[in-house]
Formats: sequence, C-alpha cells, structure tokens
Amino acid sequence: MGKIDIAISALRSRRMRSRILGENNLTKTIGGKPKESFVIETIKKVATGLFGGVIKLGGFLLGAISYGFQFTFTSLFSILVNSIQFIWNFNFNETDTNLDKMVERLNVRIASQLGSTLGNLTGYLACGIIPAAGIFTLNEAMGMYLLKEVGEEALEEFVANIRSLIQVSAQALVQRSIINSFKSVRRALKGYFKDSSSKQSKMVRRVFGNGFNNAVKGWGTEGSQPWSFAGKLEEKLDSIKNPVTRAFAEEFLEEFGEGCIEAGYVLAGGLDSWVMQQRISRETQFGKERAIEIIPDREAHNPKAKSSEGKGEVIVIKGKEELIKPAIIQTMATHQLIYNRDIGMIIAQEAVETVAKLTQERQLHILFRSKEKPPWKMPNGETALITEITVRNCKKGLKWREIKLAAKPYNWGKFKAEAFMSDGQKMVAWGATSEEAVAKFKELAELSTLTYKAINVIEEVERNNAVKKEPTRVYPSSCTLLVKRISNDTTGRLDIEGRRWKETPIVIDLWVDDEPPQFQGALDTLYGD
Repeated sequence: MGKIDIAISALRSRRMRSRILGENNLTKTIGGKPKESFVIETIKKVATGLFGGVIKLGGFLLGAISYGFQFTFTSLFSILVNSIQFIWNFNFNETDTNLDKMVERLNVRIASQLGSTLGNLTGYLACGIIPAAGIFTLNEAMGMYLLKEVGEEALEEFVANIRSLIQVSAQALVQRSIINSFKSVRRALKGYFKDSSSKQSKMVRRVFGNGFNNAVKGWGTEGSQPWSFAGKLEEKLDSIKNPVTRAFAEEFLEEFGEGCIEAGYVLAGGLDSWVMQQRISRETQFGKERAIEIIPDREAHNPKAKSSEGKGEVIVIKGKEELIKPAIIQTMATHQLIYNRDIGMIIAQEAVETVAKLTQERQLHILFRSKEKPPWKMPNGETALITEITVRNCKKGLKWREIKLAAKPYNWGKFKAEAFMSDGQKMVAWGATSEEAVAKFKELAELSTLTYKAINVIEEVERNNAVKKEPTRVYPSSCTLLVKRISNDTTGRLDIEGRRWKETPIVIDLWVDDEPPQFQGALDTLYGD
C-alpha cells in the first residue's frame, strides 16, 4: 500500500479545532514519516537552552567568586581588630581539651557559613534561574524579564554570601592559628623546663623564684585560674577604691578603645578611596567637566512644575566627561534595582566596609540607678548601682513624657542586646534576661531617628565575682540631652572633617513624677534659633 494523504483540513470539525488548537497537531500522514509532536520539540528547545545557560552560569559564578575575593584595607583592618580582641580576651590558662573544643567550634562556624552560601545559591538555581531559563525558551520576553529579576537578586545574595564566607573563614583561620601556636609553645616550654635540676631551670629560678617549675608544670591543667589581659585589667580597675578615679579610668579606657577602632576604620576607608582614585586616574583619560541630568521615569516627570518635587525625580551627576560615563550606567542600574522595591532588602546585608559617622548632632544619655529616688545611697551605705544607655541621633523635639515612658524601670543584668544602627555605630542595652534586654533596646530605640537591621543578644557567661552582673531592678534617674551645632567661629571641638562643633548639654530629672518646669523652656531656648 502506498502513501495515502487525507485532506483533513476540508473537514468542518478540523476547521473548528484549528481555531482552538492551532495547526501543529492537525495534519496526519498515513504510511509516511510521522511528524514530531509539539511536546518533543519543546523538550528539545528547553534542553538546548538549559545547556547553554549552564555554560554561562559557570562564567557568572567564577566572576562573582573572584569579585568576592577582592580584599580591601577595611576588611583587613576588621580581621586585625577581631584578632587583637581575641588575644585580649584569650584565657592563657585554658586546658588543651578546651582549646581543641574551641578549634572545633571554629571549624563548625566555617562549615555553617559554607553550607549557608551553597544552600542559598542552590535554592536560587533550582527554584529561580533554571525555571526562568526554561520559560525563556518558550517565551523570550517573559523569560528575559524573569531572568533579570531573579538574576539581580541571586548575584547580590551570592556576592554578599561569598564575602561573608571569606570574612568568617579568615577570622576563624587566624584564631585557629593563634590557638595551635599557643599550644605548641606551651608544650615546648613544659618540655624544656620539665627537669627542675637542669641548667636552664636553675637559671630561670634566679629571676622568677623557686616556684617557677611548679608553675610551668601546672600551666593549663584542670582547675587552673583563668588568666587574660582583659581580666587583669578589670581586676586592676576594680582595685581602685576611689569611685571618681575608677569611673574616670573605666570610661577613659573604654572610649580610647572605641575611638582607636573607629579612627582605624576611617583610615582604612580613606586608603580604599585613595587606591580607587589612583586606579581610576591611571586607567582613564579625563575629559571636560560635565553636569548630566538623568530622568529615570519620564512618565512621572513634569518639567513645567514650579517645585522640584512636582517635577519628579531628577538625578544630577557632575564630574569629568570620561569618568561620569560609567557613573551614568551604574546610576541607572542601581535605580532599576531598587525602584519600587523595599530598600531594606539591599542594605540589610553585612556591611564590613561601613565607616561609622563620628559626629552625632543629638545624643541622649539616660542614667538608671538601683534606687528610685535620691539620695543615691543604699541602706547599707553603698552607692546605688549606675548604668547608662546612650541613644544617638535622638528625635528632635522629644517630650519629657516620651523619654519617661521609654525609660521606665526594668531588670538589669548579664544579657546584652546590641545592634548596629543605620549610622554604623552600636547601641547597647543590658537586661536580666534576653527578653528584657531586647524589650528595653526597642523601647529606647524608638527615641532615635536611626534604624537597626538586627538585634543580637549576648550572655555574659563568666566574669569576676566583684563585677558580676547580678539581676537588679533599676529606675530612671536622669538624662542628659547633648546637642551639637556647627560653630560659626573658631571655638568648639574640631572633627576629622575639619568642622568645629559647639556642644550644649541639658540635664533632665527622670526620677520625678511630673515634668520639670524648666524642661520645655530649655528646649525652646536650645532649638529657638
């Protein structure tokens, strides 16, 4: 039997089906080669598209990883700061067993971050990029749109996770090297001075006394008293009997450390900026000075409007001609990335290169005491416990009742709630439990114009008994509102940017039940000009 063709297109039923299903499945050949179905063709297209996408994806991942490995002075300084703090708090009398456990915890931290990075990447690939690539083979316009949306988020997440992985791994490896080196040195010293009758032992005992060999032998054994630089400094400070001198020394050392770290970050950030500027000057030929106006959304732009707000969004870029060309592209890409989207999804990433703002225009220092009203002496004659919480960049025009309500009594203790605020500086609140610490942090954070990304709670596990934070009920006693303004003359404090600031403090009682009569008048005078 030869090939038989049936003209099914003339059938009325087929004409009706063609309007609904199209022409792909309507021609049937008997005795000839069958035509591949639409499903098989679609599978081939998807497979081809996915294979090409996998190759491109490999290049994307390598590029993102290489970008994440670009170290900066800021990230290196961060590793240095963490290493110094680790040594400062390191217990030199820790046993080898506990040191091995510390190394194990560091390994777990690296594995956890690695699993988080790979898990996040796999999730984006399996549930986002691969489905979008499959849709691209069927509908290019829709697929391109979906790939753009998913790809931008995936790139941002992956680069951020790679940087976090590198940061965590570097810090853990440095700490692990310190622990292993310390164990090796201690083991070598124990072996070197093991024989108390040896020549070296006799020589050292002349300097350190007859108990030197026993001290070396008991170094790092079970039951040894903890010894660290931080602990010794606290003991030294606690031994100061004069409360004025002790308070001065504690605040001086604490602020010295914080100021040194902040200044280091500023220097590191300056070096990063300088290196970048030098790189640009070498690689780019400068042109004329230009000023470019970018209108991201022309539909929302009204050039006839009188006010700048009515005209819509206009981005102005000024600079050398050749330098602003990439800046224009970057500006448009950034605008497309964050337009009509929650900006918090971007800024909530770990910002290891953030440089804290050094000058705060308004600060509110709230004092809590373990006694409701003056005199600030306990029945046993001791001075009532004092603790302070600082609210930076507090809202302008705060009411006394707002401060009083946010600073209501609570239980103070060993749990520390802390968070980096949107200006890069840290806010801290202590509480008897993690819940109370977080609650007090949130209450006082409402007084600030700053925001925070996440609150971390740290429990103080071990501390010298003399300064141990026992759960204590504390009450608001007073607060100091410190307002800084740029000075118009040569008086005032000079900041790192060359500006002079005048400081005006206002001390406000909070232990009273009613608003002090001079409070509002002081604020009016302060903000009147």
